Amino acid sequence: MSDFAELRVLIVDDDAFMREILDQILRQLGVCEIWKVGDGLTALEIVDHAYPPIDVILCDLDMSGMDGISCIRHLSERDFAGGILVMSGSGERLVSSVADLVHEHRLHLLGALSKPPNTRDIADALSTYDRRAHRDRARAQMADTETPFTVEHLRAGLAKGYPDIAVQPQVTIHGRRVVGCEVLLRWKDPDRGIISPAEVIQIAEANDLIHELTLQIMRRSVRCLATFYRRGLRVRMSVNVSAMNLERTAFPDELAAIVAEANLSPRDMVIEVTEGRIFDQPAVTTDVLARLSLFGFGLSIDDFGTGYSGLEKLRNLPFTELKIDRAFVHGASIDPSLAVILRTAVTLGQSLGMTVVAEGVENQVDWDFLASTGCDEVQGYFVAKPMQPEDFAGWITEWQRTTIAMLPLG
Repeated sequence: MSDFAELRVLIVDDDAFMREILDQILRQLGVCEIWKVGDGLTALEIVDHAYPPIDVILCDLDMSGMDGISCIRHLSERDFAGGILVMSGSGERLVSSVADLVHEHRLHLLGALSKPPNTRDIADALSTYDRRAHRDRARAQMADTETPFTVEHLRAGLAKGYPDIAVQPQVTIHGRRVVGCEVLLRWKDPDRGIISPAEVIQIAEANDLIHELTLQIMRRSVRCLATFYRRGLRVRMSVNVSAMNLERTAFPDELAAIVAEANLSPRDMVIEVTEGRIFDQPAVTTDVLARLSLFGFGLSIDDFGTGYSGLEKLRNLPFTELKIDRAFVHGASIDPSLAVILRTAVTLGQSLGMTVVAEGVENQVDWDFLASTGCDEVQGYFVAKPMQPEDFAGWITEWQRTTIAMLPLG
């Protein structure tokens, strides 16, 4: 059973009860990191942003919104290298035909099961997953192209300043004020096209280039924020950093110097760190986080709910913001378990004096439910997709003109 402990598994099923059954089965098998979503669109967003990447997807076929078959097609377009276990209650013939379709899409099929599945069937399917083989498969997919992205390309791109950014707005629920934006890495190679952010980060971390990448993104971000301020846009800017950055005791000084060069204050910036990876080097991490806080940077614990933070550590570390992972947001209004988790996270964050931000808000129902929890701020496709920084001012004007009038008071 412990062979499955390191798997990162995504459950995609619009039946809340079935999601809970699958969650229980996976935990019985020793899986620790589990995401649960109710439609294919949300699943794809998690696949696009998850780092380390998702290993296995358990995908129902019969779903409202984006169904499982459409989701599988989009996974093929993304060259998803993990394993896929398809499930359906519509009969074995449909399951078998979709299994053939998965193979046609050159995806790795772990199994095709009729619902409800049992523990043995899922265990047998997961046992066929080989993380090393799938990494080799991913490299083979890259080798099939004329211009695979390698560490040499990353190093050359850093030298030429290829790292770019997009921004995604953050707004308050009560009052709907635009208060900030999160910076997202973008990398467009002139010869290779768009490179996945997760791929860039993975190569950077594996080859001691993550620090240079982070500093370049920070420089671009503060220049962007300085431009916003000159245009009268008073918002904070959130930048994600790697856990490896937090192992450098000089990191706070480097960030402070970059901010000062742009005539900004650290209080204009929020540094986001992912929950599941911040306690690998507790002494050094605490040192770095404390000094960032001392300088005035806001500190956000990102993807809350997907890691294993002890409450004592959360209480003692100087976080100012708690970001609830998208896996607990979309669909919480109809899933009692997600609703409990979401409300608890909001209460926990606010009781510790943090601003609570919910990611992955997909529709009006998500917005209204979050309003009922007392959550402070939201971001997600319902508010706005990530955009080029030069489009941010125009989006704010449109948001103020139309969206505010359309949304009911929270």
